[in-house]
Amino acid sequence: MSDYLPPEVLVEIFLRLPVDSLLRFRCVCKSWHCLITDPTFVSLYTQFAATNNHKKANRFIIRRYSKVQGKETFTLNFDDDGSLVATHQLNWPFKSSLDYFQIVGSCNGLLCLTDYHSKQRGCPQSIILWNPLVRKFANVPLKHNIDSRCFDAILGFGFDSKSINYKVVKVVYFVADYPSQVVWREVEIFDLRLGAWRNSKATVTTYPDFVIDRSSQQAFLNETIHWVGCTLPNKELGGQQKLVVATFDVSNEVFGQLEIPEETANLGYRNKMSLSVLGGSLSLIWYKNVWPEQHSSICYIWVMKDYGVSESWLKQYKIHLTCGVSKALGLRGNGEILLVMSHGLLVSYDPESNRISPLDICGDPYSFFLDTYVDSLFLWKGLHKVRPEVLL
Repeated sequence: MSDYLPPEVLVEIFLRLPVDSLLRFRCVCKSWHCLITDPTFVSLYTQFAATNNHKKANRFIIRRYSKVQGKETFTLNFDDDGSLVATHQLNWPFKSSLDYFQIVGSCNGLLCLTDYHSKQRGCPQSIILWNPLVRKFANVPLKHNIDSRCFDAILGFGFDSKSINYKVVKVVYFVADYPSQVVWREVEIFDLRLGAWRNSKATVTTYPDFVIDRSSQQAFLNETIHWVGCTLPNKELGGQQKLVVATFDVSNEVFGQLEIPEETANLGYRNKMSLSVLGGSLSLIWYKNVWPEQHSSICYIWVMKDYGVSESWLKQYKIHLTCGVSKALGLRGNGEILLVMSHGLLVSYDPESNRISPLDICGDPYSFFLDTYVDSLFLWKGLHKVRPEVLL
């Protein structure tokens, strides 16, 4: 068949096929195998998928952890009007030293995970890049800091479309009892193409005047990593501090910050705040307990309508449910919001009617992770095998 189709036509066809089909088609003939496994095609395929991501926004990858079974479960789910249909039960070959892995981020078909929890200080014990559909992964080499002083290591993960490359950023700084004693030590980048760490383009003179909340889950949008951050005390303003959105441009490797709604800038909200990408927009989620109704919870969701413009923050949703909300995960195509209830059940919430539809997916409430998913062929050559002596 390939004799009748020019290579450029085959490329256009293959770019539009799912990964599992391409993996099978490698066995058709030698010329197809060479084309599909060529590094140039792998990069082109990833770039095409990233560019057309909005057309596949109805696919989610969902992770949750079962305390009873003691294991993590990853599935690919198709979002239709009725339920989240699981199309793939993904093979999860790792085991955390505690309970479940922290997901640094998910981007264009790859997940970055670390066996490192926000309650810990110090270096991560492991960092893994995983492509679940091709069933390959790469252990990121670790550089342990031997300095005896207390320090934090913050990780971020993103995709650089200019170089068609995935990057892990590691921010290391010393932390004393007060933010005023935070000292930025280094910023390093793990470059997947190089397969090694290198110094970032950021220098000590360009390090920002904020500290990143180590419990903050990143949000990746516009080739920029976003975390919840806190400004350092400003002596000119009497030591005043405030919450901000800390940013890192993955392509240009520079830090920045975005203002958050003034209503939420109080430091007391820090541990109740998270960032997400909902409907293609940067969103800030604040969870508020209502006393004395101990089990009642209010969840506010602000959406930045015009990216980078602080005046465009809009309080778009107010969710008040007596059964309690642990997490707001994502926005469905039908406008409903995916929520994890306090008892660990995933539900679909209609903000117009205030109606809740259970989705028959349960887990530890804080273990849930959800992101849109597109195919990628990166890491297909990976020959890495799970080594329990390293990962346990």
